[in-house]
Amino acid sequence: MHEIKSFKIFQTARVIAVLYVIFGFLEGTILSVVFAHHPHPHPLLGTLFILIGFPILFGVVGFIALLISCWLYNIVAARIGGIAFELTPRSEN
Repeated sequence: MHEIKSFKIFQTARVIAVLYVIFGFLEGTILSVVFAHHPHPHPLLGTLFILIGFPILFGVVGFIALLISCWLYNIVAARIGGIAFELTPRSEN
């Protein structure tokens, strides 16, 4: 049995922020296709926000949310223990 004692807060938040940027770009691309069939009053502005603003917004929000979550986890884990999980050895082929 293993336990996560603490997270490296900034590093963990940075990794998740990059993932959120990727998710934001993917969602923005999908929304651009949808909005192409249902025009926005300012099509260029809407498209630019969706393709550029969404990934940035998702990244910033993801970074801040995970930064706070890791900080809170570290406080709670120090008092009551961390998340426990079991690992099994990997077989190398």
